[in-house]
Order: sequence, then structure tokens, then C-alpha cells
Amino acid sequence: MRTTTLNVRTTNETKHLLQQAANMLGTTVSGFLLNSATEKAYKIIQNQNRFLLDDEQWEKFCSALDRRPVKNKKLAAILKSKEVFKDE
Repeated sequence: MRTTTLNVRTTNETKHLLQQAANMLGTTVSGFLLNSATEKAYKIIQNQNRFLLDDEQWEKFCSALDRRPVKNKKLAAILKSKEVFKDE
């Protein structure tokens, strides 16, 4: 059940465009906006949490994970610094 309201300000041109698209899909502007925004949100979130690789890319990825890390003195110094983990 929908209980929360979102308010959006736009231009007349954009409103007209959204109405046209919603009409073509047989829905309301609100329904069109919610569906489009929700779809886009899922894609963005999925993009941050999942990636697809072909066989060659997968082999390179696994190979990189299996390699010993290179010593990085600057990074080690930063991680030893108490300032990095200081609560704000």
C-alpha cells in the first residue's frame, strides 16, 4: 500500500513529455515515474554489487586475486596512523 508522497517540480515541457509516455503505456504519470525511477534505482544498485565477466576476464580477475600483494610502504604508514581510524 502506498502511503508516502513524493513531490516533483518540473517544466511544462517535461510534464507534457511524461504525460505522453505514460499515456502510451496506459498508466498515470505517477505510475510511469515510479516504475522508471525504481527500475533505474535497481540497475544502479545492482551495478555497484555485481559485475559480469567473460571467461578471459574471469581468468585475469582470478589471477590478480591469487597474486601476492605488492608491498606499499606509503599505504602501510597510512594504515598504521591512528588518524585513519579516528571517529569523527
